[in-house]
Amino acid sequence: MDNEEFARDLRIDMARLWVFIDRGWISPLILDGRPVFQDIDLARAKLIADLSHEMGVNDEGVDVVLDLLDQLYSLRCAFGNMLETLEVQP
Repeated sequence: MDNEEFARDLRIDMARLWVFIDRGWISPLILDGRPVFQDIDLARAKLIADLSHEMGVNDEGVDVVLDLLDQLYSLRCAFGNMLETLEVQP
């Protein structure tokens, strides 16, 4: 999916899409100098758009929400790994 398609799906303009990328909210692959978006980028960008448009969260608030979600995901993964390790213990 290219830039224009991606922005159109989110109903945002290209300038706002670059804010998403520049702030590190989404991290598309870069091929031949152009971003290539994956499903995870679209899901995360839809969340960001909802936070911004539907809930009125400003950019600093989006930073906080995404940081907390990323921490939660990391903790969930670490907890899952710990459970797997404990399951194999006698």
